Amino acid sequence: MKVVYLLFVIVLFSCSTQKELGPTGENGQNTGTIEIGNDCTFIHSDIDGDSITMYPVHLDKQFCISGKQIQFDYSISRAPQPTKCIVDLVVSISNVSLLK
Repeated sequence: MKVVYLLFVIVLFSCSTQKELGPTGENGQNTGTIEIGNDCTFIHSDIDGDSITMYPVHLDKQFCISGKQIQFDYSISRAPQPTKCIVDLVVSISNVSLLK
């Protein structure tokens, strides 16, 4: 019985949630550049000094302009990554606006 209880405690503590972080360590507005490759459209962004590529699920067509900079919020998506699209993250974005 002790073994079952110990396994239950281990499973319970291993199931933790992770907070998605923006560039300042908080959820907030990020900036990035839209890139259109042969196989997919993605966002190139620098977050906390790291260069990240993100595949935005259901990005509105008005923002699909290669080289345009956008400001956006994002959250990690469970959507599948397109087969030939090599990116770091698949994300759902919101509050998108074009930057000048």
